[in-house]
Amino acid sequence: MSVSQTDIAFENKKIRWVTIGFSLLSLYRALSIATGQFLYNGYSLATEEWIYLIFVVTLLILLLSQKKVTAAAFLTAIFYPKFETTLGGGNISTPIFIHFCYVLGLWNWILKKYSLEKPENSDRASLALNQLFWMFFAGFAMVNLLSALLHFADPYWRSGSGMEIVLQTHYWGKQFTFFRNLRYNYPEIMDVIMPLENYITLFSQVLILPLYIWKWGRKIVLVWFIAYLTHIV
Repeated sequence: MSVSQTDIAFENKKIRWVTIGFSLLSLYRALSIATGQFLYNGYSLATEEWIYLIFVVTLLILLLSQKKVTAAAFLTAIFYPKFETTLGGGNISTPIFIHFCYVLGLWNWILKKYSLEKPENSDRASLALNQLFWMFFAGFAMVNLLSALLHFADPYWRSGSGMEIVLQTHYWGKQFTFFRNLRYNYPEIMDVIMPLENYITLFSQVLILPLYIWKWGRKIVLVWFIAYLTHIV
């Protein structure tokens, strides 16, 4: 199916906004990780930690400003995981962000190399966009599936308490005190809600790809993707 140059411009605009969203959240997360490590180390960072912090922040700012996007995207995909490892970070959303950076780098490289913004190349642009979208979505679905398999092997997730443990752990989010208070003040409510959310999460991860086949299921996939995006922080 052919697309016009206007359509390509619109798709590029959407990609830019997603890039900005990912980059802002990742920048916030990177600074939060560095701040935590800085305080933990007695107001200091090792030389290697400073190097990775400055390099990653520079790359994320380039992505935000839409400067040198191809190089910045590929370099972020390579070095951001190393940054989190070096500074003691780590998050389930990191693989999705990294996969997005690879796809973003590929799109920008293909766009310029094959002049896909020209009207006469609209068919090739449409094909490239579809292929890259499915590459990104396949990566998203694969991370969910692998995560679900790990959860099924965990006795806490199998028993229905895994999600509650995650929500009450300070490492995974800033609302852990809220959920701890809920458990203390309203145990009967938590006994109903948490196992339900636990198993919905498990089966949603497994069914991400099948759900996308049906139009009504795409709304569920979108909600799940937004949850991943915001979970970067």
